[in-house]
Amino acid sequence: MALTIGGIVLLIGFVFLIYYGLTLGVRKSSAPGAEKLVKCTLCQQRFDRTTLIQKQVGDSKLLYFCESCVRSLYGELLKTGN
Repeated sequence: MALTIGGIVLLIGFVFLIYYGLTLGVRKSSAPGAEKLVKCTLCQQRFDRTTLIQKQVGDSKLLYFCESCVRSLYGELLKTGN
């Protein structure tokens, strides 16, 4: 009898933890403005998505590049003479 009650309490605890974890994750991902900020692939600084150059690699991978990284890459390209 005590084992059954302990099992039920443990099961209710697991359900509560799963529910709490899911609601915490939903609250975190729905922060205002968070979906607009993305990291530059090279320098890892966060920028507004509209200010970055976006390139798709393959079917689903997106790479983002900020203006200063693009200028830096262009300068390196000119130095190599290619």
